[in-house]
Amino acid sequence: MTEITGTAAAVAAPARNDTPAPRFEFSGRRAPLFRLLARNLLLTVVSLGIYRFWAKTRVRRYFWRNTRLLGEPFEYVGTGGELFVGFLIAIVVLVPIGGVYSLLKFFTVGMTGYLPFAVDIVYYALLVFLIQIAIHRMRRYRLTRTVWRGIRFGLDGSSLRYALISSGYGFLSAITLGLARPWHRVATLRYFFGHARFGTVPLALEARPGWLFRRWLIVLAPVFAALILFVALNTASFSGLIDLIANGLQTPIQKAAFAGVIGSFKPWPLYIAAISYFLLLWYAVVEFRYFSGCLTLGRLGFRSSLSAGIVYAVHALYWFLVLV
Repeated sequence: MTEITGTAAAVAAPARNDTPAPRFEFSGRRAPLFRLLARNLLLTVVSLGIYRFWAKTRVRRYFWRNTRLLGEPFEYVGTGGELFVGFLIAIVVLVPIGGVYSLLKFFTVGMTGYLPFAVDIVYYALLVFLIQIAIHRMRRYRLTRTVWRGIRFGLDGSSLRYALISSGYGFLSAITLGLARPWHRVATLRYFFGHARFGTVPLALEARPGWLFRRWLIVLAPVFAALILFVALNTASFSGLIDLIANGLQTPIQKAAFAGVIGSFKPWPLYIAAISYFLLLWYAVVEFRYFSGCLTLGRLGFRSSLSAGIVYAVHALYWFLVLV
């Protein structure tokens, strides 16, 4: 549960100091949502997928109008047509890029060296960069189509700047094997909230990555422990594999030896890394509560009382339904 603290509580209930801070409330029910999703699915299938933009809009309107603050519902004023136009714009951008990539791959077929590899690196790096631009533009669209008490939210800033920040910190996270993820999250969310506003009132996120990093290490610990133990137990197998690759795998005997070395690996230490999945759910709650406490809207503050137990219960129910 997310609450508004500080000045917001005083404004909402000035008569008593012990009045609880106002909370976000959700009044939606499963049965109407199920009927909405079933109808959306039917119309999406009949329209060969075209209706999905209007289906997404209807779902957002359902969630927005059932989310209330101080008894007042939020309102989503976006349209399916706007989402469809955005999709067409994305196609116009991506198709030429994909075409150029296909031509370059065609002309580099059979080439040795680093050129084919460089083409792949540039193409996928460009896709990742464009995805970050799309994320910022998506957030801007959702905020500008969200209304509360007749006042719209907004998002300023540059999508290009956001993409540069996200891509740069994303690359840093990749080369540090995930250790820099808290810096990536703080940098991108700080830029996002630093340019968001409710009417003319700005939002801000005063978060520090160091606090999150100490807790993020708990999530990564099983992964690093699994990798270190895996390498330690399979040192001889790694050595044999490197020798075989260095000598080439041309003859049937060499290929058979390669298969034998692969089969000699002891994979069980990698199972330890599965613990990180459960720790990741805990960390997601910790991160959400931390960011909620660091978020301000003008002089208003927020606080979340979400518990990890609720998240574990929801995931357990989800996987139970998937398996059944």
